[in-house]
Amino acid sequence: MAVSVDFVAGDTNSVLRATITKASDGLAQDLTATTVTLKYRISNGTLVTRVMTKLIPLTSGVAEYLFLTGELTAGTMVGEVEVLSNSGLLFTTVEPFIKVIRPRL
Repeated sequence: MAVSVDFVAGDTNSVLRATITKASDGLAQDLTATTVTLKYRISNGTLVTRVMTKLIPLTSGVAEYLFLTGELTAGTMVGEVEVLSNSGLLFTTVEPFIKVIRPRL
């Protein structure tokens, strides 16, 4: 069975992009006046929390995170995305995502 590799350990130009949709109708979530946060662990390690960049137009529901030096280590990344409105309403992705980070050759 082939394993899909999503990232390579040590890379510093890798981006995780999320399109956030409403469960009620499948349409894009408007990210105006929100904070979008990525939370992940690599191979059951320490929980990492990073604020994601919202892409224009904010009504597209798309946010991304550019991994920095040292953040991508070999293993399996499991994570979720949270959206917090300015009024304090919080929702989290229902299904966690799983990404494989392969070691450098």
